[in-house]
Amino acid sequence: MIRDVALCTFAYLDYAELCTLAKVSAGWRKLAEDDKLWKAVYVKFFALEPPNAASVKRQFAEQILLHEQNFHSLLLNAAQITDEVILSALDISANLRAFALNADNSPPCLFTQAGLQAVAQRCANLRILRLERSGPAQYDELTNEALGATCRAARNIRCLTLKGCPEIDALAEIFHCLDLRELAVESRYISDQFVSDVLARYPKLRVLDLCGCCDSMTDNTLRSIVRSAQPLIRCEVRNIKNCFTQESVQSLINHLQNMDAFGLSGYDGITDAMLQTLADRNPKMTYLYLSGATSVTTQGLDYLALRCQKLQALVIQGSQDRTRFADHTQKSSHFAKIACSF
Repeated sequence: MIRDVALCTFAYLDYAELCTLAKVSAGWRKLAEDDKLWKAVYVKFFALEPPNAASVKRQFAEQILLHEQNFHSLLLNAAQITDEVILSALDISANLRAFALNADNSPPCLFTQAGLQAVAQRCANLRILRLERSGPAQYDELTNEALGATCRAARNIRCLTLKGCPEIDALAEIFHCLDLRELAVESRYISDQFVSDVLARYPKLRVLDLCGCCDSMTDNTLRSIVRSAQPLIRCEVRNIKNCFTQESVQSLINHLQNMDAFGLSGYDGITDAMLQTLADRNPKMTYLYLSGATSVTTQGLDYLALRCQKLQALVIQGSQDRTRFADHTQKSSHFAKIACSF
């Protein structure tokens, strides 16, 4: 559906119907969150003159909370979302199982450790906690104390994401969680020992996403993953700046199997042979991120696309052949359904 046509159609809907549409798919959610739609909804239902877009988003969220009873998931953009909005949500639903915030390019997030601790203490059934970011904004108010209190209060969290929390350096506080299945952490304090402890403590871990660990990890991190018994379906190690040897990377690729997603950002030693091994062992892979893979050629890309028929997204940045890659994939039928970035 053409974007302008879709927005004209969505403009006839009220806020509850827009929220329903946002659950259909990622594309529809992006359309349903358009600022112009929100301003129109605000004027139609809540006011005569619309304030700025950020204020509209906050008040829009508050109004939605008043009309949605006993919901199980709360997923919000962190722009202008305050502790008061979160507490209002908790007053309505005591059965919250998923809580997610995304900090974007907006000013510093207004959500603080008081709000996070309230979520943990009042949601005994919380299973998913995600603090993410899609821009430079950060959760500056969240500290080690807040993380520790949260993990102690909500010990049954299965999926934990911590990104954009620069004040948190005591990552061991995560170990208060009893049975993690997914862990995504962005921190310069990630170390070999931390990764080893995570894999030892959580035998049912399926997703491991480590970001920002350029100076604190060595080959021992990859060796821990190879030695572990977990059948990971997603493994990403990003911003590493060549801190691994080719031998350890090859060992990791030989070990991983039946993966849904794999990422190794900042390492320039990936070769066509490694890519072929990765494709052979993971034919159902849907996402591959290899930023800095300067040695990959179009031959390796063709083999990957041929073997991984379900591949939806491919990112290989930093190569001098990026222009040739782009031209090649546009002309090849193998890449017709793959979103590529070079």
